[in-house]
Amino acid sequence: MARRPSAEETYVKDIAEEGKLYAVEGVIVSSDPTRGEGVLDDGTGTLKFVLDSMIFAERIKEGTFVRLIGRAYLTDDGIVLRAEVVNNLNVGSDMYNRVKRLERRVYHEGGV
Repeated sequence: MARRPSAEETYVKDIAEEGKLYAVEGVIVSSDPTRGEGVLDDGTGTLKFVLDSMIFAERIKEGTFVRLIGRAYLTDDGIVLRAEVVNNLNVGSDMYNRVKRLERRVYHEGGV
């Protein structure tokens, strides 16, 4: 069985390569669930996205903290992410910050 490539965890400001698989976290600042599209803001910039599948349409409400995983494409309006996966990350800011600190310690500082 062929293994799917891993998405590169990144910030909006660093998305540049067309066709590459990215994972980006941020808050949905505008959305149109009926069209399956919206705009994500991660603090470094904003990114227009379109859903690959309408199955995730109920997850793209304004103000929701999400992780989008998808491929970037260049359009006349700039970079657009075709989101294949939408993870709702509204677990509360305290829990999110605890997980991010642990993640940094494990993956970037060499251990717990």
